[in-house]
Amino acid sequence: RNYLNRVLPQANRNELKLKVISWNNENLFIPKKEYSLELEEFRKRLSPYPIKEPIILNHQKKSYVAMGFDCKHIERTKLIGLYPLDLIEEHVALRRNELIMFTLLSLVVTFMLSSIIIKSFISPLSAIYDGAKAIERKDFQFQLPFLGRDEFGAMGNIFNEVIVDLEELSVAGAIQEQLLPNYEIKTGYFSLYGKSVAMGALGGDYFDFIEMEDNKFSVALGDVAGHGVGASLIMAMAKAGLVSLDA
Repeated sequence: RNYLNRVLPQANRNELKLKVISWNNENLFIPKKEYSLELEEFRKRLSPYPIKEPIILNHQKKSYVAMGFDCKHIERTKLIGLYPLDLIEEHVALRRNELIMFTLLSLVVTFMLSSIIIKSFISPLSAIYDGAKAIERKDFQFQLPFLGRDEFGAMGNIFNEVIVDLEELSVAGAIQEQLLPNYEIKTGYFSLYGKSVAMGALGGDYFDFIEMEDNKFSVALGDVAGHGVGASLIMAMAKAGLVSLDA
């Protein structure tokens, strides 16, 4: 009894605000100010083994989580622990607010990372895809916007330079098609028609029909080595030469 009188006041001065109460079979309890009828009813339910689940107990107009058991080494004495329920709710609310703040912070970080990824990868890839579709539909006026100073930016600069060359090739190809005859010749027993299908944007193949006097005609066929602008220029020179000879 003297031991409990000395130890329990010290035990009740804890940072957790946990109340520790002793109660013996002669209805002597420490500290005396903690008596209540609800606590006495709870004491009667205690055994040498701790109760399996915490019990919510109303004690002196306040709610507590109560635990207790019969002491094994201090005869005819029960120990009861009371923890304020509002402190539990306060801790739960604090942890909930911390979780909400962490969730919001995670969303902000996720949004920032998503923006960086979109700006660094998705947007340049989408622009390059639009450029590829422009080439597919032969829209050589298309230009990629500034994609940055990284590899995507370098790729965009190369694309813009190449598409200008493709535009020039397209114009040269259209001119080259005009150099080839697009009509059919019918004379005597012969009917002539020709078409050139180049492997690239520009080819070096050349053919022409030249009508002569007395229902006579001649056919010119030529194949300039290579492809591209150089072959197209040589073909134009051949066309010009034949026209001058015919004249």
